[in-house]
Amino acid sequence: MAKRIKLGLIFGINKGWIAGSYYIINLVEALKLLPKKQQPFIYFLCSKKYSSELEEIKYPYWDIKEPIIKKRSLVEATINKLGKVFKGRDIIDKKLNNKDIDILYPASFDTFYDNIKNRAFWIPDFQHHYYPEFFTDEEINDRNTYFSKIIYSPQNHLILSSNSSLHDLNKYYPKPKAKIHILPFAVTHPEYSHLDILTVKANYNISKKYFIVTNQFWQHKNHLLVLESLKELIKKTSRVDFQIVFTGKNDDYRAPKFYDELMDFVTQNNLKDLTCFVGFIDRSEQLLLMKNSIAIIQPSKFEGWSTVVEDAKAINQFILLSDIEVHHEQTKENVEFFNPNDPVALSKLLLKYSASNPKIKNINYNQNRLGMANNLLSILSEISR
Repeated sequence: MAKRIKLGLIFGINKGWIAGSYYIINLVEALKLLPKKQQPFIYFLCSKKYSSELEEIKYPYWDIKEPIIKKRSLVEATINKLGKVFKGRDIIDKKLNNKDIDILYPASFDTFYDNIKNRAFWIPDFQHHYYPEFFTDEEINDRNTYFSKIIYSPQNHLILSSNSSLHDLNKYYPKPKAKIHILPFAVTHPEYSHLDILTVKANYNISKKYFIVTNQFWQHKNHLLVLESLKELIKKTSRVDFQIVFTGKNDDYRAPKFYDELMDFVTQNNLKDLTCFVGFIDRSEQLLLMKNSIAIIQPSKFEGWSTVVEDAKAINQFILLSDIEVHHEQTKENVEFFNPNDPVALSKLLLKYSASNPKIKNINYNQNRLGMANNLLSILSEISR
């Protein structure tokens, strides 16, 4: 029997970028679909405070390794000072014993992981090359330095989520030396059938049929276009009989005033009765609201691989989708595309589907999850050879 791969996953829950947490959880959920003998043993490299969240996944083979470097004793510190003088390095290494881990993912250059031989890095996207205005000069320099360190090291493995991202890599970082792998991700959802849609709608003051936008309030997610489309719509018709529900954490450290500016736009254009901002809500409630919407709206100007699109596919829901390259790579069913710079185009779709619900084709999304699991296993097997 083939040796069970031991995979180290760096894990944490960051509400500032919840998609990163979902990404790891979705990887593990997909691996559960593999035959038992093929499932890797997973070491979650994180604080033990996440034990309850990880137990809920019910993955059969796992443990937690806490990435904590213990304080050195006075004797150890003295020995290391001498080591730096005479050998240029520490003599006593207080790193965690990672010899059990075959592969680290998503890898980092933290010296804590230096004794893991095989590292697979993940770059979600190359957005800063397309929208530098959404980044500081320091962030752009840091990203370019970090990406180059990954891409131009032949010992590194790099996982990208799409062929669109591969195209960007070759465009902005020509002649890469790292081994590149493409792993489109699929999502696994928590159960939400126990929730009552009328109760959830009442809790969030959703009083009409609705479309839904489920992005964090970052500038590139393009919320303003959705509001502008409503503004265009009320110019043409005196009666709009639906709402647009927005979920998501309402702050962006790069643009602290962005959410307030959106709220000002709502007020100035009399859109309060047509919009409902519910904030960062329970994932199960979010999915229930998505499933019961007229359609999901994903207006984003840039994505590496959109979780929102995968959510729509997984629940067999229609999606109004910005016309960007990666979205065409992600889905061809239950979708209508619109120009992400044209609020009139989106307003026409809102009018069209609020009058007559979209027809939806049922898709067996479980094949996407299994495909992801097999693809990941193949990548891990190649790296560990």
